[in-house]
Amino acid sequence: MTLETEKLSDLTCEYTLEIARNDFDLRYEKATNRVASKIHLKGFRKGKTPSSVIDQRYGESIKSEVVQELFNEEYQSLISTTEADYSWFSMPQLVENQGKTAYTIKFRSETLPPVDVGDLNEIELTKPIVEVNDDVVNARIRLAQERCTDWYDLSGKDITVSEGDRVIIAYERVSKSTESQEEAEVQERAFVVATDASNRYAARNKRFLGMSVGDKSEWTYEDLFYSPLEVDSEATPTKLTVTVTGIQIGNLLDLDESLLVRYDFLLALGLDKPSSLESLMDDVSAVLKHEIERDTDNYLRTRAVLALVGKNDTKIPRETLREATSRQFASIIPNFRGQLIDEGIFSSVLANEPIELPEASTSTNEDYDSEQDEIAEEGTDNAEGSGDDYRRFNVLIESSFAQALRAVVFEVVGSTLIKERNLEPDESWIATQIRESADALAARGEAAQVDQVYSERNYARLRQESLNIQMYDTMLTDVNLTEEKVSYEGFQRLISDEELNEELVKQVEIEAALPPLKESLPEPMHDEASDSSGETEAQPLSNLTTGSRAETRSKKPQGLLSKLFKRTTREDA
Repeated sequence: MTLETEKLSDLTCEYTLEIARNDFDLRYEKATNRVASKIHLKGFRKGKTPSSVIDQRYGESIKSEVVQELFNEEYQSLISTTEADYSWFSMPQLVENQGKTAYTIKFRSETLPPVDVGDLNEIELTKPIVEVNDDVVNARIRLAQERCTDWYDLSGKDITVSEGDRVIIAYERVSKSTESQEEAEVQERAFVVATDASNRYAARNKRFLGMSVGDKSEWTYEDLFYSPLEVDSEATPTKLTVTVTGIQIGNLLDLDESLLVRYDFLLALGLDKPSSLESLMDDVSAVLKHEIERDTDNYLRTRAVLALVGKNDTKIPRETLREATSRQFASIIPNFRGQLIDEGIFSSVLANEPIELPEASTSTNEDYDSEQDEIAEEGTDNAEGSGDDYRRFNVLIESSFAQALRAVVFEVVGSTLIKERNLEPDESWIATQIRESADALAARGEAAQVDQVYSERNYARLRQESLNIQMYDTMLTDVNLTEEKVSYEGFQRLISDEELNEELVKQVEIEAALPPLKESLPEPMHDEASDSSGETEAQPLSNLTTGSRAETRSKKPQGLLSKLFKRTTREDA
């Protein structure tokens, strides 16, 4: 076998693997015999199906299996003999050279870009210092009370906002930099109208008393939320046009011992065990301080990474990011794990354009049609997708992209920093984590799960986690920090994912799309397990392993979301 490499871009290579036809045919024959020994086709005894029948019926799928075996060998050789930081491998594609004595297999890889970390002390960051006072603690307790309340919509022309109601508002946020634009950003909020003296928003809430659905009013950002925008003076809103879109009634639960033992109340407060009226303020204050410390570290890490990628003009490998976006989306909607977001959809996300899904076409797949019927029966507005569906999917995919981009960028910087500082995993910390996890499972009577704790996969995950902890500690220790006091509300805006993600998108460059390899081979061959009728049921023979970023296959998506993904499972082997 011979392997040739062609560099398609700074981060992408294409490999051409040639294997002698005789060698390929020998592997193919062995795979065919292996299948023939297990398969049970109607009209033949188990294990006695002629190779010619196997070849005629499943030849292309067996060929695909052989291609994947060859690819696995080369993939393992590449990652073990080169120092490149591979982040993605494509599926292998077979090119049959008619009349030649060899087969050609093509595949691609992407690597993470190098980053010049330099002297971290040159990075200047502002560390927010937040005071947790009684107002902040009481606001958290009040919010937890509201979340335990059942709210019901009020309707009628004479319905107005009263004390204790929950009012739902929509507001157009017009800033100095966008006043000339035709459309302003529309956001929604909901809050309880309480005007007692202990409520910090009492003055604001009084303005809503007596309003009806549809009433409009003009506000400043500070008047509505009691906190001016402190991040960017140019973006400070000059006015907010607020519309009351709904009024709800509910009974706000009293703060007593019965509320303190409710799971939903404790969950909203962040407490893991019941508190008491005497210690509630201290307990909630401790939770808030822990959250602030955690969020501050995350914020500073992100700012440090932004500074590093900004000064390096960092490029991000496209397919690595597309696959990471798909995985992030799958974590939100697990039914679609293993599918890849279509390149057209991904390009729209990168261009910050609305995602326009194709019009529904007549389906010839009975399973797909039945899925549409099931979705319609479950109450979906339109099995092929309504306008609300489209908006929801736009939001989900854009959010998935933002989180995936952050993860990839963090890995780019982290891998470089780990190498430059010669960081090593803390084996004692890893052993402690494994031991504590095993003990916890045993204590819960889940001894069957202990083997997973001691698995190679879990060990590798903990090794990487240990390296990441050290890398982040190094980063925050070495950067130049200055402290600045901010309000709790200002801190929440400061650490906003939306703000940080927008800045991250501006700092990096995504590699341009390349022409795709030719269409994928058929699905790999499957073992056939017979039933009493002699019919067959396909089960996977083997799975291609291409590391943590492998393209995998799963059941096809259902309903509207199927349009967002490559239909990798629509063809039968």
